Amino acid sequence: MPLCLAVALALVGMILLWHALREPESPAPPAEPGARWKSVVSLAALVAYTFALEPVGFVLATAALLFFFFRVLDGQRWWIALASAVAVSVLSYLVFARALNVRLPEGPWS
Repeated sequence: MPLCLAVALALVGMILLWHALREPESPAPPAEPGARWKSVVSLAALVAYTFALEPVGFVLATAALLFFFFRVLDGQRWWIALASAVAVSVLSYLVFARALNVRLPEGPWS
């Protein structure tokens, strides 16, 4: 099944690339200020998340990543960002680890 999904995803990606290269170039809408900065910072945060996932654990690493996204990149109030990040990471842990029996990194609390 994973191989079939990977092949399907690769085919869809090639089709989208083919369509994008064939269409005539249209004027791009003006980019919002700081859009390039947000892209670079998001990529750096995802790389840091990748390295922090095993030693810290899924729930804490995911909550920290989501808090960073909500607070720094989206500008939410800190308590809304914190509550949302914790709620989403705990809920995703319960769904994947408990309900679907997916092994997730538990960090030092294993």
